[in-house]
Amino acid sequence: MRYTIDGAENNMTSYIEMSFYEVAPYWTYDGHSYMPDMILASKQTMDKLSEDDQQIIFDCAKEAEEWHRTAWEDSEAKNAKIAEEKGCTLTTLTDDELKQFQDAVAPMYDSFLNDEQKAIVERVKALA
Repeated sequence: MRYTIDGAENNMTSYIEMSFYEVAPYWTYDGHSYMPDMILASKQTMDKLSEDDQQIIFDCAKEAEEWHRTAWEDSEAKNAKIAEEKGCTLTTLTDDELKQFQDAVAPMYDSFLNDEQKAIVERVKALA
C-alpha cells in the first residue's frame, strides 16, 4: 500500500525547522492544539524560600513569559514567511470555517474521551 502525504500538522516553527514542508506543502492554521510551556516549582521547594526570593522568582517567571511569547510569535511569523518563499500554501481558516471544523470533529470527544477527560476539556473550554 502506498500513501501520499501533502499536508502537515504542527506549529509553523517545527514545520520549517523539521523540513516537513518538503513533503507536505499544504498547511492550515486551525488552532486545534496548543502546547503550553510552563515554569514549575514544587510547593515544598518554594516554601523553603523567603518571601522576597519567592517574589523574585515570580517576577522573573512573568518576565520570561512575556519574552517567550514575543519570541515565539516572531519565530512563527519568520517561519511562515520562509514557508511562503518555499512555495507552500498556508491557509488560515475564517471564523465560519473554524466553526465548521470544530463541529465536524466534536463527536470525537465522545469516541475517545472518558468522563474524567471530558470534564477536563469542559473546564479548559470555560477558560476561553
